[in-house]
Amino acid sequence: MVEHNKNIARRNLLFSIVVLFFLVSSGGQLLHQTAAQRQDPRNKTITQQYTSHGPIAVHNDTELAAVANSGTGEVNTPYIISGWNITSIYITRTKKHFRIENCWIKNQLGYGIYIESVATGTATIDNNTCDSNGKDGIIIYYSGFSTIVNNTCNNNEWHGIELRSSGYSTVANNTCKDNRYNGIIVDFSPWVLLTNNTFQNNGRSAISPFISKFSTICNNTFINDGLNDGLDFHRLSKEELLSYTVENNTANGLPLGYFENVTDSTINGTYGQINLINCRNVIIKNQNISNVKTGIALYYCQETQLINNTCHSNKFGISFHNSGSTTLINNTCSGNFGGINVDESDFTTLINNSCSNNGFGIYFWDSRSSISVNNTCNNNDGSGISFVKCFYSNLTNNVCNSNRGYGIYFDSFSGSSILTNNTCNENKEGNVYNPADTTTTNPTTSGTKTSSTPSSETDISSSSSPAFKYSILLIVFGFLISVKKRNYL
Repeated sequence: MVEHNKNIARRNLLFSIVVLFFLVSSGGQLLHQTAAQRQDPRNKTITQQYTSHGPIAVHNDTELAAVANSGTGEVNTPYIISGWNITSIYITRTKKHFRIENCWIKNQLGYGIYIESVATGTATIDNNTCDSNGKDGIIIYYSGFSTIVNNTCNNNEWHGIELRSSGYSTVANNTCKDNRYNGIIVDFSPWVLLTNNTFQNNGRSAISPFISKFSTICNNTFINDGLNDGLDFHRLSKEELLSYTVENNTANGLPLGYFENVTDSTINGTYGQINLINCRNVIIKNQNISNVKTGIALYYCQETQLINNTCHSNKFGISFHNSGSTTLINNTCSGNFGGINVDESDFTTLINNSCSNNGFGIYFWDSRSSISVNNTCNNNDGSGISFVKCFYSNLTNNVCNSNRGYGIYFDSFSGSSILTNNTCNENKEGNVYNPADTTTTNPTTSGTKTSSTPSSETDISSSSSPAFKYSILLIVFGFLISVKKRNYL
Protein backbone atom coordinates (compact mmCIF):
# COMPACT_ATOMS: atom_id res chain seq x y z
CA MET A 1 0.00 0.00 0.00
CA VAL A 2 2.85 2.36 0.93
CA GLU A 3 4.70 1.49 -2.30
CA HIS A 4 1.49 2.10 -4.26
CA ASN A 5 1.11 5.53 -2.67
CA LYS A 6 4.75 6.31 -3.47
CA ASN A 7 4.14 5.44 -7.12
CA ILE A 8 1.09 7.67 -7.19
CA ALA A 9 3.12 10.47 -5.59
CA ARG A 10 5.90 10.02 -8.14
CA ARG A 11 3.41 10.19 -11.01
CA ASN A 12 1.77 13.29 -9.53
CA LEU A 13 5.17 14.90 -9.03
CA LEU A 14 6.17 14.11 -12.63
CA PHE A 15 2.86 15.43 -13.91
CA SER A 16 3.28 18.59 -11.84
CA ILE A 17 6.78 19.12 -13.24
CA VAL A 18 5.51 18.72 -16.81
CA VAL A 19 2.62 21.11 -16.17
CA LEU A 20 4.93 23.59 -14.47
CA PHE A 21 7.38 23.41 -17.38
CA PHE A 22 4.54 23.96 -19.87
CA LEU A 23 3.18 26.91 -17.88
CA VAL A 24 6.60 28.49 -17.57
CA SER A 25 7.47 28.07 -21.24
CA SER A 26 4.07 28.93 -22.67
CA GLY A 27 3.49 31.53 -20.04
CA GLY A 28 6.67 33.26 -21.11
CA GLN A 29 5.47 33.10 -24.66
CA LEU A 30 2.07 34.44 -23.66
CA LEU A 31 3.77 37.15 -21.67
CA HIS A 32 5.90 37.94 -24.71
CA GLN A 33 2.86 38.01 -26.97
CA THR A 34 0.98 40.23 -24.58
CA ALA A 35 3.88 42.65 -24.48
CA ALA A 36 4.10 42.60 -28.26
CA GLN A 37 0.40 43.26 -28.47
CA ARG A 38 0.75 46.19 -26.10
CA GLN A 39 3.52 47.53 -28.35
CA ASP A 40 1.51 47.05 -31.55
CA PRO A 41 -0.62 50.17 -32.02
CA ARG A 42 -2.91 48.35 -34.45
CA ASN A 43 -4.01 45.82 -31.82
CA LYS A 44 -4.43 48.56 -29.25
CA THR A 45 -6.50 50.58 -31.70
CA ILE A 46 -8.74 47.65 -32.52
CA THR A 47 -9.44 46.76 -28.90
CA GLN A 48 -9.85 50.28 -27.57
CA GLN A 49 -11.30 52.36 -30.40
CA TYR A 50 -13.24 50.13 -32.77
CA THR A 51 -16.51 48.26 -32.46
CA SER A 52 -17.18 45.16 -34.53
CA HIS A 53 -19.71 45.64 -37.30
CA GLY A 54 -20.98 43.61 -40.21
CA PRO A 55 -20.15 44.65 -43.79
CA ILE A 56 -21.85 47.79 -45.07
CA ALA A 57 -23.40 47.97 -48.54
CA VAL A 58 -25.12 51.19 -49.59
CA HIS A 59 -26.89 51.82 -52.92
CA ASN A 60 -28.77 55.05 -52.28
CA ASP A 61 -29.18 57.90 -49.82
CA THR A 62 -31.83 56.10 -47.79
CA GLU A 63 -29.53 53.18 -47.12
CA LEU A 64 -26.70 55.61 -46.34
CA ALA A 65 -28.81 57.32 -43.70
CA ALA A 66 -29.72 53.96 -42.18
CA VAL A 67 -26.10 52.84 -41.63
CA ALA A 68 -24.65 56.23 -40.64
CA ASN A 69 -23.53 56.81 -37.05
CA SER A 70 -24.75 60.37 -37.12
CA GLY A 71 -24.77 63.54 -39.16
CA THR A 72 -22.24 66.20 -39.98
CA GLY A 73 -20.03 65.56 -42.81
CA GLU A 74 -20.93 69.12 -43.82
CA VAL A 75 -23.24 70.56 -46.44
CA ASN A 76 -26.61 70.27 -44.78
CA THR A 77 -25.73 67.45 -42.40
CA PRO A 78 -23.97 64.84 -44.42
CA TYR A 79 -23.56 61.42 -42.94
CA ILE A 80 -20.68 59.90 -41.05
CA ILE A 81 -19.59 56.26 -40.75
CA SER A 82 -17.08 55.95 -37.96
CA GLY A 83 -15.41 53.70 -35.43
CA TRP A 84 -16.07 50.26 -36.93
CA ASN A 85 -13.91 47.17 -37.10
CA ILE A 86 -15.44 45.89 -40.31
CA THR A 87 -14.75 43.68 -43.30
CA SER A 88 -15.90 46.08 -46.05
CA ILE A 89 -17.69 49.33 -46.80
CA TYR A 90 -19.38 49.60 -50.21
CA ILE A 91 -21.14 52.83 -51.24
CA THR A 92 -22.54 53.62 -54.68
CA ARG A 93 -25.01 56.01 -56.33
CA THR A 94 -25.46 58.33 -53.37
CA LYS A 95 -25.93 62.09 -53.68
CA LYS A 96 -25.49 63.20 -50.07
CA HIS A 97 -22.11 64.09 -48.60
CA PHE A 98 -20.58 61.40 -46.41
CA ARG A 99 -17.42 60.77 -44.47
CA ILE A 100 -15.87 57.39 -43.62
CA GLU A 101 -13.44 57.85 -40.75
CA ASN A 102 -11.62 56.01 -37.98
CA CYS A 103 -12.51 52.53 -39.24
CA TRP A 104 -10.41 49.38 -39.40
CA ILE A 105 -11.23 47.49 -42.60
CA LYS A 106 -9.97 44.03 -43.49
CA ASN A 107 -11.65 42.12 -46.28
CA GLN A 108 -9.60 39.11 -47.29
CA LEU A 109 -11.89 38.43 -50.27
CA GLY A 110 -12.14 41.87 -51.85
CA TYR A 111 -11.93 45.64 -51.48
CA GLY A 112 -11.73 47.35 -48.13
CA ILE A 113 -13.53 50.59 -49.05
CA TYR A 114 -15.30 50.69 -52.42
CA ILE A 115 -16.83 53.96 -53.64
CA GLU A 116 -18.48 54.12 -57.07
CA SER A 117 -20.57 56.70 -58.92
CA VAL A 118 -21.32 58.94 -55.97
CA ALA A 119 -22.12 62.61 -56.52
CA THR A 120 -19.16 64.85 -57.31
CA GLY A 121 -17.31 66.08 -54.25
CA THR A 122 -19.38 64.18 -51.69
CA ALA A 123 -16.91 61.45 -50.58
CA THR A 124 -14.33 61.91 -47.83
CA ILE A 125 -12.24 58.96 -46.62
CA ASP A 126 -10.28 60.00 -43.53
CA ASN A 127 -8.04 58.23 -41.01
CA ASN A 128 -8.95 54.62 -41.77
CA THR A 129 -6.75 51.54 -41.67
CA CYS A 130 -7.24 49.27 -44.70
CA ASP A 131 -4.97 46.34 -44.06
CA SER A 132 -4.54 42.96 -45.79
CA ASN A 133 -7.51 43.23 -48.12
CA GLY A 134 -7.92 40.73 -50.95
CA LYS A 135 -8.01 43.53 -53.55
CA ASP A 136 -7.47 47.28 -53.02
CA GLY A 137 -7.43 48.93 -49.65
CA ILE A 138 -9.47 51.86 -51.04
CA ILE A 139 -10.91 52.27 -54.55
CA ILE A 140 -12.69 55.38 -55.81
CA TYR A 141 -14.47 54.85 -59.12
CA TYR A 142 -16.36 57.45 -61.19
CA SER A 143 -16.40 59.82 -58.22
CA GLY A 144 -14.54 63.05 -58.93
CA PHE A 145 -13.42 65.65 -56.37
CA SER A 146 -13.12 62.98 -53.66
CA THR A 147 -10.86 63.42 -50.63
CA ILE A 148 -8.69 60.56 -49.35
CA VAL A 149 -6.56 61.67 -46.41
CA ASN A 150 -4.70 60.26 -43.39
CA ASN A 151 -5.35 56.61 -44.24
CA THR A 152 -3.06 53.63 -43.77
CA CYS A 153 -3.29 51.12 -46.63
CA ASN A 154 -0.79 48.31 -46.13
CA ASN A 155 -0.36 44.68 -47.19
CA ASN A 156 -3.19 44.69 -49.70
CA GLU A 157 -3.27 42.07 -52.42
CA TRP A 158 -3.70 44.64 -55.20
CA HIS A 159 -3.12 48.35 -54.58
CA GLY A 160 -3.17 50.52 -51.49
CA ILE A 161 -5.35 53.22 -53.07
CA GLU A 162 -6.87 53.26 -56.54
CA LEU A 163 -8.51 56.15 -58.37
CA ARG A 164 -10.29 55.41 -61.63
CA SER A 165 -12.14 58.09 -63.58
CA SER A 166 -12.12 60.24 -60.46
CA GLY A 167 -10.37 63.44 -61.45
CA TYR A 168 -9.73 66.51 -59.30
CA SER A 169 -9.41 64.36 -56.19
CA THR A 170 -7.01 64.92 -53.29
CA VAL A 171 -4.89 62.09 -51.90
CA ALA A 172 -2.86 63.38 -48.96
CA ASN A 173 -1.06 62.20 -45.83
CA ASN A 174 -1.67 58.51 -46.52
CA THR A 175 0.71 55.62 -45.88
CA CYS A 176 0.90 52.86 -48.50
CA LYS A 177 3.26 50.06 -47.56
CA ASP A 178 3.92 46.48 -48.66
CA ASN A 179 1.08 46.33 -51.18
CA ARG A 180 1.49 43.63 -53.79
CA TYR A 181 1.25 45.95 -56.78
CA ASN A 182 1.10 49.75 -56.43
CA GLY A 183 0.91 52.09 -53.51
CA ILE A 184 -1.43 54.40 -55.43
CA ILE A 185 -2.73 53.88 -58.97
CA VAL A 186 -4.33 56.83 -60.78
CA ASP A 187 -6.08 55.99 -64.05
CA PHE A 188 -8.17 58.31 -66.25
CA SER A 189 -8.18 60.85 -63.42
CA PRO A 190 -6.75 64.27 -64.38
CA TRP A 191 -5.82 67.08 -62.00
CA VAL A 192 -5.29 64.79 -58.99
CA LEU A 193 -3.23 66.11 -56.08
CA LEU A 194 -0.92 63.51 -54.48
CA THR A 195 0.89 65.12 -51.57
CA ASN A 196 2.57 64.25 -48.28
CA ASN A 197 2.04 60.51 -48.75
CA THR A 198 4.52 57.88 -47.58
CA PHE A 199 5.32 54.85 -49.75
CA GLN A 200 7.38 51.86 -48.70
CA ASN A 201 8.17 48.48 -50.24
CA ASN A 202 5.28 48.31 -52.68
CA GLY A 203 5.66 45.49 -55.17
CA ARG A 204 5.40 47.29 -58.51
CA SER A 205 5.40 51.06 -58.04
CA ALA A 206 4.69 53.63 -55.41
CA ILE A 207 2.62 55.74 -57.83
CA SER A 208 1.35 54.45 -61.17
CA PRO A 209 -0.44 57.05 -63.33
CA PHE A 210 -2.17 56.65 -66.69
CA ILE A 211 -4.12 59.22 -68.70
CA SER A 212 -4.22 61.50 -65.67
CA LYS A 213 -2.85 64.73 -67.09
CA PHE A 214 -2.02 67.78 -65.00
CA SER A 215 -1.74 65.83 -61.78
CA THR A 216 0.61 67.04 -59.04
CA ILE A 217 2.98 64.75 -57.14
CA CYS A 218 4.70 66.71 -54.40
CA ASN A 219 6.18 66.39 -50.92
CA ASN A 220 5.88 62.59 -50.90
CA THR A 221 8.29 60.22 -49.17
CA PHE A 222 9.54 57.05 -50.88
CA ILE A 223 11.29 54.41 -48.76
CA ASN A 224 12.68 51.41 -50.64
CA ASP A 225 10.28 52.52 -53.33
CA GLY A 226 10.18 54.86 -56.31
CA LEU A 227 8.02 56.98 -58.50
CA ASN A 228 7.84 54.40 -61.31
CA ASP A 229 9.05 50.89 -61.99
CA GLY A 230 10.62 51.59 -65.37
CA LEU A 231 7.58 50.26 -67.23
CA ASP A 232 4.80 52.43 -65.79
CA PHE A 233 5.96 55.57 -67.58
CA HIS A 234 6.61 53.69 -70.84
CA ARG A 235 2.91 53.65 -71.53
CA LEU A 236 2.60 57.44 -71.13
CA SER A 237 2.87 59.94 -73.93
CA LYS A 238 5.44 62.72 -73.79
CA GLU A 239 2.63 65.24 -73.50
CA GLU A 240 1.20 63.51 -70.46
CA LEU A 241 4.54 63.23 -68.70
CA LEU A 242 5.25 66.91 -69.31
CA SER A 243 1.84 67.86 -67.91
CA TYR A 244 2.69 66.51 -64.44
CA THR A 245 4.05 68.67 -61.66
CA VAL A 246 6.55 66.59 -59.70
CA GLU A 247 8.54 68.38 -57.01
CA ASN A 248 9.93 68.21 -53.47
CA ASN A 249 9.72 64.42 -53.19
CA THR A 250 12.37 62.27 -51.51
CA ALA A 251 13.58 58.72 -52.16
CA ASN A 252 15.41 57.02 -49.30
CA GLY A 253 16.12 60.36 -47.71
CA LEU A 254 17.53 61.97 -50.85
CA PRO A 255 15.88 64.27 -53.41
CA LEU A 256 13.87 62.50 -56.09
CA GLY A 257 15.01 64.12 -59.33
CA TYR A 258 12.37 64.82 -61.98
CA PHE A 259 13.77 66.94 -64.80
CA GLU A 260 11.75 68.21 -67.75
CA ASN A 261 12.90 70.03 -70.89
CA VAL A 262 16.49 70.43 -69.65
CA THR A 263 19.15 71.05 -72.31
CA ASP A 264 22.95 71.24 -72.35
CA SER A 265 23.36 70.59 -68.62
CA THR A 266 25.00 68.28 -66.09
CA ILE A 267 22.89 66.89 -63.26
CA ASN A 268 24.84 67.79 -60.13
CA GLY A 269 24.13 66.74 -56.56
CA THR A 270 23.11 63.40 -55.06
CA TYR A 271 19.72 61.88 -55.78
CA GLY A 272 17.66 58.94 -54.56
CA GLN A 273 16.14 58.48 -58.03
CA ILE A 274 16.49 60.36 -61.33
CA ASN A 275 13.88 60.78 -64.07
CA LEU A 276 14.52 62.78 -67.26
CA ILE A 277 11.67 63.74 -69.60
CA ASN A 278 12.20 65.41 -72.98
CA CYS A 279 15.77 66.47 -72.21
CA ARG A 280 18.65 66.93 -74.66
CA ASN A 281 22.42 66.79 -74.19
CA VAL A 282 22.26 66.14 -70.45
CA ILE A 283 25.03 64.39 -68.48
CA ILE A 284 24.29 62.26 -65.42
CA LYS A 285 27.39 61.08 -63.60
CA ASN A 286 28.72 59.74 -60.32
CA GLN A 287 25.34 58.79 -58.87
CA ASN A 288 24.88 55.86 -56.47
CA ILE A 289 21.22 54.84 -56.42
CA SER A 290 19.70 51.80 -54.74
CA ASN A 291 16.43 50.37 -53.43
CA VAL A 292 14.08 52.26 -55.72
CA LYS A 293 12.09 50.85 -58.61
CA THR A 294 14.30 52.36 -61.33
CA GLY A 295 17.57 54.05 -60.49
CA ILE A 296 17.88 56.30 -63.57
CA ALA A 297 15.07 56.58 -66.13
CA LEU A 298 14.97 58.51 -69.43
CA TYR A 299 11.82 59.24 -71.45
CA TYR A 300 11.79 60.99 -74.81
CA CYS A 301 15.35 62.28 -74.37
CA GLN A 302 18.15 62.76 -76.90
CA GLU A 303 21.94 62.72 -76.64
CA THR A 304 22.03 61.87 -72.93
CA GLN A 305 25.28 60.65 -71.35
CA LEU A 306 25.37 58.44 -68.25
CA ILE A 307 28.88 58.14 -66.83
CA ASN A 308 30.26 56.36 -63.75
CA ASN A 309 26.91 55.71 -62.10
CA THR A 310 26.17 52.79 -59.77
CA CYS A 311 22.61 51.47 -59.64
CA HIS A 312 22.07 48.39 -57.50
CA SER A 313 19.24 46.55 -55.76
CA ASN A 314 16.54 48.17 -57.88
CA LYS A 315 13.94 46.71 -60.20
CA PHE A 316 15.84 48.29 -63.08
CA GLY A 317 19.24 49.87 -62.69
CA ILE A 318 18.97 52.10 -65.77
CA SER A 319 15.98 52.18 -68.12
CA PHE A 320 15.20 54.39 -71.08
CA HIS A 321 12.33 54.66 -73.52
CA ASN A 322 12.19 56.46 -76.84
CA SER A 323 15.52 58.14 -76.07
CA GLY A 324 17.86 58.13 -79.05
CA SER A 325 21.63 58.65 -79.21
CA THR A 326 22.13 57.78 -75.54
CA THR A 327 25.65 56.92 -74.36
CA LEU A 328 26.43 54.88 -71.24
CA ILE A 329 30.06 54.65 -70.09
CA ASN A 330 31.51 52.95 -67.00
CA ASN A 331 28.21 52.36 -65.22
CA THR A 332 27.73 49.49 -62.78
CA CYS A 333 24.31 47.87 -62.45
CA SER A 334 24.17 44.85 -60.15
CA GLY A 335 21.63 43.11 -58.00
CA ASN A 336 18.70 44.47 -60.01
CA PHE A 337 15.90 42.60 -61.76
CA GLY A 338 17.25 44.24 -64.92
CA GLY A 339 20.63 45.90 -65.26
CA ILE A 340 20.10 48.15 -68.30
CA ASN A 341 16.81 48.23 -70.22
CA VAL A 342 16.76 49.90 -73.67
CA ASP A 343 13.27 50.31 -75.15
CA GLU A 344 12.56 51.82 -78.58
CA SER A 345 15.78 53.84 -78.44
CA ASP A 346 17.97 53.93 -81.56
CA PHE A 347 21.70 54.70 -81.78
CA THR A 348 22.48 53.67 -78.21
CA THR A 349 26.16 53.27 -77.29
CA LEU A 350 27.26 51.17 -74.29
CA ILE A 351 30.96 51.16 -73.36
CA ASN A 352 32.68 49.54 -70.36
CA ASN A 353 29.52 48.95 -68.36
CA SER A 354 29.18 46.14 -65.83
CA CYS A 355 25.79 44.43 -65.59
CA SER A 356 26.32 41.30 -63.53
CA ASN A 357 24.30 39.44 -60.91
CA ASN A 358 20.96 40.76 -62.14
CA GLY A 359 17.81 39.07 -63.37
CA PHE A 360 19.07 40.01 -66.83
CA GLY A 361 22.13 42.02 -67.80
CA ILE A 362 21.35 44.28 -70.78
CA TYR A 363 18.06 44.08 -72.68
CA PHE A 364 17.35 45.80 -76.01
CA TRP A 365 13.75 45.98 -77.24
CA ASP A 366 12.85 47.32 -80.69
CA SER A 367 16.02 49.43 -80.88
CA ARG A 368 18.21 49.88 -83.97
CA SER A 369 21.86 50.64 -84.63
CA SER A 370 23.23 50.09 -81.11
CA ILE A 371 26.93 49.72 -80.30
CA SER A 372 28.05 47.63 -77.32
CA VAL A 373 31.78 47.54 -76.58
CA ASN A 374 33.74 46.10 -73.64
CA ASN A 375 30.72 45.48 -71.44
CA THR A 376 30.72 42.75 -68.79
CA CYS A 377 27.53 40.81 -68.15
CA ASN A 378 28.20 37.79 -65.95
CA ASN A 379 26.21 35.63 -63.55
CA ASN A 380 22.78 36.93 -64.48
CA ASP A 381 19.69 34.79 -63.96
CA GLY A 382 18.68 35.41 -67.58
CA SER A 383 21.00 36.24 -70.45
CA GLY A 384 23.95 38.58 -70.48
CA ILE A 385 22.87 40.70 -73.47
CA SER A 386 19.52 40.21 -75.23
CA PHE A 387 18.06 41.67 -78.43
CA VAL A 388 14.37 41.46 -79.34
CA LYS A 389 13.13 43.05 -82.57
CA CYS A 390 16.48 44.80 -83.03
CA PHE A 391 18.51 45.46 -86.21
CA TYR A 392 22.02 46.69 -87.02
CA SER A 393 23.46 45.94 -83.59
CA ASN A 394 27.24 45.89 -83.24
CA LEU A 395 28.85 43.97 -80.36
CA THR A 396 32.62 43.99 -79.83
CA ASN A 397 34.81 42.65 -77.01
CA ASN A 398 31.96 42.05 -74.57
CA VAL A 399 32.27 39.42 -71.83
CA CYS A 400 29.17 37.37 -71.02
CA ASN A 401 30.03 34.39 -68.84
CA SER A 402 28.17 32.06 -66.49
CA ASN A 403 24.68 33.38 -67.13
CA ARG A 404 21.72 31.09 -66.55
CA GLY A 405 20.28 32.05 -69.92
CA TYR A 406 22.46 32.77 -72.95
CA GLY A 407 25.62 34.81 -73.10
CA ILE A 408 24.28 36.81 -76.05
CA TYR A 409 20.78 36.26 -77.39
CA PHE A 410 19.02 37.44 -80.57
CA ASP A 411 15.40 36.57 -81.20
CA SER A 412 14.24 35.53 -84.67
CA PHE A 413 12.89 39.04 -85.37
CA SER A 414 16.36 40.62 -85.06
CA GLY A 415 19.01 40.77 -87.75
CA SER A 416 21.74 42.53 -89.72
CA SER A 417 24.01 42.66 -86.69
CA ILE A 418 27.75 42.10 -86.20
CA LEU A 419 29.45 40.28 -83.31
CA THR A 420 33.24 40.54 -83.02
CA ASN A 421 35.62 39.06 -80.42
CA ASN A 422 33.03 38.59 -77.70
CA THR A 423 33.76 36.15 -74.87
CA CYS A 424 30.85 33.93 -73.86
CA ASN A 425 31.73 30.98 -71.63
CA GLU A 426 29.77 28.51 -69.55
CA ASN A 427 26.32 29.99 -70.07
CA LYS A 428 23.63 27.53 -69.11
CA GLU A 429 21.30 27.77 -72.13
CA GLY A 430 23.99 28.48 -74.69
CA ASN A 431 26.78 30.95 -75.31
CA VAL A 432 25.36 32.77 -78.34
CA TYR A 433 21.92 32.18 -79.77
CA ASN A 434 21.75 33.78 -83.14
CA PRO A 435 19.11 32.43 -85.56
CA ALA A 436 18.95 35.54 -87.75
CA ASP A 437 21.31 36.93 -90.39
CA THR A 438 23.92 38.07 -87.90
CA THR A 439 27.63 37.94 -88.64
CA THR A 440 29.80 36.42 -85.90
CA THR A 441 33.56 37.00 -86.09
CA ASN A 442 36.14 35.35 -83.84
CA PRO A 443 33.87 34.45 -80.93
CA THR A 444 35.71 33.07 -77.91
CA THR A 445 33.63 30.36 -76.28
CA SER A 446 33.89 27.23 -74.24
CA GLY A 447 31.37 24.85 -72.74
CA THR A 448 27.97 25.06 -74.46
CA LYS A 449 28.40 25.80 -78.13
CA THR A 450 27.74 28.94 -80.10
CA SER A 451 24.94 28.65 -82.63
CA SER A 452 23.86 30.82 -85.55
CA THR A 453 21.25 28.32 -86.69
CA PRO A 454 18.99 26.08 -84.67
CA SER A 455 20.44 22.64 -84.01
CA SER A 456 19.49 19.66 -81.89
CA GLU A 457 20.82 21.57 -78.89
CA THR A 458 19.27 24.92 -79.74
CA ASP A 459 16.17 23.94 -81.69
CA ILE A 460 13.81 26.83 -81.08
CA SER A 461 10.93 24.83 -82.50
CA SER A 462 11.12 22.32 -79.66
CA SER A 463 9.10 23.24 -76.59
CA SER A 464 11.68 21.48 -74.41
CA SER A 465 14.72 23.25 -75.86
CA PRO A 466 16.52 26.00 -73.93
CA ALA A 467 16.15 28.35 -76.88
CA PHE A 468 12.40 27.87 -76.95
CA LYS A 469 12.02 28.39 -73.22
CA TYR A 470 14.20 31.48 -73.18
CA SER A 471 12.44 32.90 -76.24
CA ILE A 472 9.16 32.54 -74.43
CA LEU A 473 10.56 34.40 -71.40
CA LEU A 474 11.76 37.27 -73.58
CA ILE A 475 8.48 37.39 -75.47
CA VAL A 476 6.61 37.56 -72.16
CA PHE A 477 8.84 40.40 -70.94
CA GLY A 478 8.32 42.28 -74.19
CA PHE A 479 4.60 41.59 -73.97
CA LEU A 480 4.54 43.09 -70.48
CA ILE A 481 6.16 46.26 -71.83
CA SER A 482 3.61 46.55 -74.64
CA VAL A 483 0.71 45.68 -72.35
CA LYS A 484 1.77 48.30 -69.84
CA LYS A 485 1.59 50.87 -72.62
CA ARG A 486 -1.99 49.84 -73.30
CA ASN A 487 -2.96 49.98 -69.61
CA TYR A 488 -3.92 46.33 -69.31
CA LEU A 489 -1.71 45.92 -66.22
